[in-house]
Amino acid sequence: MRQYQLHRHRQQIALIELAKNHAFYQGDLTSALQTLTRTAAHTLAVERVSVWFYDECHTQICLHTLYEHQREEFSSGVTLQADRYPTYFQALEKDDILAVHETQADLRTQALQETWLLPYRITSLLDAPIRSGGVTVGVLCHEHTGPARHWTLEEQNFARHLAQMVSLALEARDRQQAEEALRRSEERWQLALQANHQGIWDWDILEGRTFYSDRWKEMLGYNANEIGQTQEDWYSRIHPEDYDLVMATLWAYLDRKIPDYITEYRLRCKDGSYKWIQAQGQAIWDGANRPIRMVGSHTDATARKQQEEALHLIVAGTAAKTADDFFRSCVRYLAAVLQVRYALVTTIVDQHSTRVRTLAFWKGDNWASKVEYELKNTPCEIVFSGHPYFYPNDVQERFPADLKLAELDVVSYLGIPLADQSGRILGHLAVLDSKPMTRDIDRELILRIFAARAAVELERKLAEAALQNSEAEYRALVQAANCIILRWDTAGQIIFMNDYGLDFFGFEQSQLLGHNIIGTIVPETELSGRSLTELMRDICRNPEQHLINENENIRRDGKRVWIAWANKPIVNPEGIATEILSIGTDISERKQAEQALEQAKQEAEAANRVKSEFLANMSHELRTPLNAILGFAQLMTRDPTLNGTQHSYLSIINNSGEHLLALINDVLDMAKIEAGQIHLHETSFNLHHLLDPLADLFRLKSEAKGIQFIFYLAPAVPPQIAVDEGKLRQILINLLSNAIKFTQQGRVTLRVSLENSHLPSGLQHSSLGPGPDLKSELGTGDTEQMTLSFEVEDTGPGIDPEELETIFAPFVQTGIGRTLQGGTGLGLSISRRFAQLMQGNITVSSCLGQGSCFCLKLPVRPEPTISTIQTPRPRVIGLAPNQPTYRILVVEDRWESRHLLVRLLETLGFELREAQNGLEAITLWEEWQPHLIWMDMQMPVMDGYEATRHIKTQLRGQATVVIALTASALEEEKTIVLSAGCDDFVRKPFQESIILQKIADYLGVRYLYEEESQHSLEFGDTTSAAVFNPLEDRIKPDSSWISALRSMPNSWITQLHEAATLADNELILQLIEAIPESCQALAQDLTALANYFRCDKIMDLTASALAETSN
Repeated sequence: MRQYQLHRHRQQIALIELAKNHAFYQGDLTSALQTLTRTAAHTLAVERVSVWFYDECHTQICLHTLYEHQREEFSSGVTLQADRYPTYFQALEKDDILAVHETQADLRTQALQETWLLPYRITSLLDAPIRSGGVTVGVLCHEHTGPARHWTLEEQNFARHLAQMVSLALEARDRQQAEEALRRSEERWQLALQANHQGIWDWDILEGRTFYSDRWKEMLGYNANEIGQTQEDWYSRIHPEDYDLVMATLWAYLDRKIPDYITEYRLRCKDGSYKWIQAQGQAIWDGANRPIRMVGSHTDATARKQQEEALHLIVAGTAAKTADDFFRSCVRYLAAVLQVRYALVTTIVDQHSTRVRTLAFWKGDNWASKVEYELKNTPCEIVFSGHPYFYPNDVQERFPADLKLAELDVVSYLGIPLADQSGRILGHLAVLDSKPMTRDIDRELILRIFAARAAVELERKLAEAALQNSEAEYRALVQAANCIILRWDTAGQIIFMNDYGLDFFGFEQSQLLGHNIIGTIVPETELSGRSLTELMRDICRNPEQHLINENENIRRDGKRVWIAWANKPIVNPEGIATEILSIGTDISERKQAEQALEQAKQEAEAANRVKSEFLANMSHELRTPLNAILGFAQLMTRDPTLNGTQHSYLSIINNSGEHLLALINDVLDMAKIEAGQIHLHETSFNLHHLLDPLADLFRLKSEAKGIQFIFYLAPAVPPQIAVDEGKLRQILINLLSNAIKFTQQGRVTLRVSLENSHLPSGLQHSSLGPGPDLKSELGTGDTEQMTLSFEVEDTGPGIDPEELETIFAPFVQTGIGRTLQGGTGLGLSISRRFAQLMQGNITVSSCLGQGSCFCLKLPVRPEPTISTIQTPRPRVIGLAPNQPTYRILVVEDRWESRHLLVRLLETLGFELREAQNGLEAITLWEEWQPHLIWMDMQMPVMDGYEATRHIKTQLRGQATVVIALTASALEEEKTIVLSAGCDDFVRKPFQESIILQKIADYLGVRYLYEEESQHSLEFGDTTSAAVFNPLEDRIKPDSSWISALRSMPNSWITQLHEAATLADNELILQLIEAIPESCQALAQDLTALANYFRCDKIMDLTASALAETSN
């Protein structure tokens, strides 16, 4: 309240100072408007205040005066066209205060954003219409920068009063312009002097004589012959307090420092009294710029000055008053200043504006009681039509039915309506007298000023009454609200809490009001240890940063509860937050559920970590013995005494081991997925070779479920691309598996196309080859990235819109998924993480009850199609002649692994030594200086890391090649090994060909082979050896073989295809037993493929058979 009073007082002082300013009455519009805009900017603390005037057609407004607070500069000249800003001009034409609290959000000022508001950083706008002659002629604009500002009713009223001051200045300017026009010619000037009873003086500066007209002398009470013709006759009569200013103004004009000589001062009369004189003059200068003559006039300004002084007294007497006190002071001063007997102010009391009530009625010597009366047949009724009315001496004759006029002996009447900012009439202000009243412009001006002030006060009074009613309704609403409503100040003191909040916390109002929020409803710390004392302090200091917060609260009985608070800072007129309004909702049950979910997630993550660690360790443990199994099986194949059956057994052992190794790698990959340790492995591959088997697999699964599977492949999709093939396959398998799992009827569709390419309707994939226009679309050598779109659409149950936001979150399933108990809720999360890792994304659209569509957008790089003709490279049988003896050291703590490498390399002619740990390895290296060391990394006594670092730090060790051997399948292991100083890295179990190739790469060894054969013709690779496969020559299906397969039932072929897809050898062998004896060749070959774990061959053969039978 004190801040409100201070602002109000500041505004009232500003109005008083403006009312005292001569510029508003002398017609100096520029000076008046500069004073007014500067005063407004300082009083309201706004950056820019400006005055704009309409042209005659109201098609534009022109800037007359702009004051910029920070720069303290004035400017003018800008024009705004109505057709460019129609909404803003329409708002101005309403002749109402335009209070825009937030310009960016207000439609009325949207058109001004780019050209006016944003360049000057204007956030709030307060415009008041300027009226003159009963019409709107301009607008007074207050422009605020910085944070958005809410304009109070007092500020709006202040702006309205300032606009009325501009109207006064315009009227004074108009009067002055009229007077100036009269002075343009000598004759008209003389007539004006006579009409206005002005005195003339003519000063011959060179001769020192001054002519004073008779009227000049009469003003001071002298006869024509009582004053001489000297300057002393003039300046000796100047009031001592005015003398210095008058002489300074005169000589400043004669020295041409100011353009005009216009001044006001007091001259002594013959009787010793002083009169106010308004003096004006015009000088003539010679060629040397010396003044030679000056002619001017004196006007008696005493009456006007007295009225101005009286006006100041009225303003001063009512400035600090409000409501009833103001209205009493207003009419009391008006009666005294205007020298009338009666003065009153009223307000309308009914909806139809036919009845009023007096707010104050001065009867000349006492106050009349407040009364209500009907307007009909009274002079007041005419005033309520919207215009001032004046009856100088015949008011009783005009309104004989108004008996009060006769009772009070009223002869004359002057009334003016009181209107609010929208023009709605609220009441009226009137003065009455028991004698005739002369019409006086100054009298009407005073009445207008106080009518405007009274209208503002009356509007405020009515607004306060409405506010009180609104507050009562608000309090009733607050008390009835089904939530906690709390007000507290920025010191933490509780100001208010509604009944619901009191009941919730168990307090009485008296137990909370004035107490700090900490220690009453907020504990000092949460059970988690978070300091709520610091949180509350931060909310008080920075409320805008804590509009929403959740924290523990405490009831009177000590029970802890969780509350979600929505906070709204309440600011004072300076924009400083003084209070906070908080609305709270009990979320204890939700928090308990969240805590339970968090605990469950932590337990699941802990279980996943344990599982991942276990799988990684088991992988290491499995790979080590598997290394010996596979290694010795490869070694045994070198034995020339083995027969074909024994070679077949060894091949089975090799293939079984490789199959087991693939399973171990798959398990470890899944563990890494769940641990978040995923890396990108981009390779170039044939996309069609990836998609066709997937399509065949899921077509069979769909048909087994009784739904249709459709596969569309756009011709423009390149066959060869570079991307992480494994991750793409896993994403598609996951999406297609989900689609088939949740679809009970209808179809599942897989569409693959280029982004922005349009697949022709009904086009279905039928070939692995690219479309005919692929080369032209990609361009020769085009390796720019393109985006592929993979869409998986189903006709399943769809997804609830509320679940679409969380469907990709870990551990989250849809309601349908939970009903079907369909997994852990990790699949879509992992798929999206894979897609994002590859710079793509997965999105979903769904219609409940109609199905869903998951879309994978993936950037890929098209690659040239690789043509490969590969023949097996023959087996290495020894070292080529004419080579040095190569010394190789094998360091391995397990005998079987160490013996495997020693036996393999010794049979080929290498010189070998072996060590069981890193310490022995260092000793042998120092004594023997081997060319290459095969170093196991996990050993007792000293591991391979330390041994390698020791060797590589020696100068001689730089020449020794160290290749690490490790059973770890983790990608990061390679980085660790290489950082220890190893030159290369080989995982267990290893292939014989890889060992020999690494030795050849680093030592330049040349080998002897069983027979010379053509090297691989694969583009870009002329060194790698092909692995020999005994099935290549043995199983070559002929027409009878294929016919036998086609003769089997389609259901049997489908089951065999699914068993091969699942790598279920047991089921494959069971199905083979169903083959009739007439097709034993088919049974034997399929058995061989199963024993060699060539499920891929079985899938290809069965897929071809199914495709042909379907045709």
